[in-house]
Amino acid sequence: MVKLSISPSKIEQFRLFYTEAFNGFITQENIITYLRGEQEWKDEMRFVSAYHAMIEFGPEKFFDPVRGVYVYTEDRMPGEIVLTKSELLPAIEYRAKYPGMINEMKAKYWTEVAGYRVLINMRIDGMNGLVVHERKTGKRTNGFDYYQASTQWKCYALATECKLIQYDIFKYNEPRSGPRKVEYIDPPYQFMPYTGMKNDVDHWIGQLIHFCEINNLMKFLISPYQ
Repeated sequence: MVKLSISPSKIEQFRLFYTEAFNGFITQENIITYLRGEQEWKDEMRFVSAYHAMIEFGPEKFFDPVRGVYVYTEDRMPGEIVLTKSELLPAIEYRAKYPGMINEMKAKYWTEVAGYRVLINMRIDGMNGLVVHERKTGKRTNGFDYYQASTQWKCYALATECKLIQYDIFKYNEPRSGPRKVEYIDPPYQFMPYTGMKNDVDHWIGQLIHFCEINNLMKFLISPYQ
């Protein structure tokens, strides 16, 4: 049986494309580029990477004493992201609220779909006790129903068998001048596993496999470890 390796984000991005979320904003060309791993860095992606790193490692690691700001760079990312103390206050408060958080925890879940043995390979943003934390940062926020429909948290629940998955959402704006305003959306959204959850995840994996088969994209799903 051929082995596939798929991330929760690929499953979810495909589901959003297939269901025409955001009024069809995600096009077929967009999802093919995403599945190939060829998407370009956008300003929001760069900020999200920077902010999540500040949460994971703590702002102190990125402080530039000469400039008096916090500077984030990444090998594959163009340029740098500069943050001020005021922009980082929600991240600092979040870290203080969950001092025992284990960040970037690897997890795996095996399933069989459409004649393939499928590994859902994932990195969980945070684990605090028996609660999974998924962090989302962006200029816009989505409602409870949007996150409830997501396949991401369902993958995490299957892999960890945890009974509670929490979405920690940070919203920011980017004015023409001056610092960004960042806020933590409280209360966070929380979800629990339910009967039939695995079937729902398997359904979207099956749809993704079918899409890749007819668009000659299977090489981007097939695991190098057979």
